Amino acid sequence: LFYFANWQSFESLGPLVHTWSLSVEEQFYIAWPLILLLLLRLKFSKSKIAIGLTIVIVTIFIWRLCLLKSGASWERAYKGTDTHTEGLLIGCVVALVPDYLRAVLVRFTPLASWSLLWLFFSASWVTAAANAIALTMAALCGGIIILAAQSRPSPLQSLSLVYLGQRSYSLYLWHYPIVRYVMPRCPGSSIVKVAF
Repeated sequence: LFYFANWQSFESLGPLVHTWSLSVEEQFYIAWPLILLLLLRLKFSKSKIAIGLTIVIVTIFIWRLCLLKSGASWERAYKGTDTHTEGLLIGCVVALVPDYLRAVLVRFTPLASWSLLWLFFSASWVTAAANAIALTMAALCGGIIILAAQSRPSPLQSLSLVYLGQRSYSLYLWHYPIVRYVMPRCPGSSIVKVAF
């Protein structure tokens, strides 16, 4: 109700464990519009805002690594609003990229996205620090994909993916309660129990 699930333990959330990510989003959506309005009112250009956001993204990444190095739990380093907003901020940077720079960046999106994906998959299951790195890489991949999809015809603009995208929030809300309560009662659901 109040969007603070990300500051609770996973165990205490029961079938609503996945709402931690919605809490991060809502906390961000409360703060970001106010910050953006203030920056625009102070006459900051879009380019300066994008550079500032990039610095914040790097700071979040370093902060998450510092927390892990100092002994914080992976849950704390993963679920905190202060440690998990770089994906949203990368989306903001993509929105602020000027058209002339967007055209240049689009030429490098296939190479950049494949490189980041390779790094993401090679690092994501090794250590907590590697997972922290992989989290940022996944967010960068998402930003690159969005940038590429906006700039030219893209498979991401297909009707089937648009249809799925329009329903993804509802699917996300309902998937975990279904997996937790409905699937175990279905015949042959032992694979699901192991996976979740």
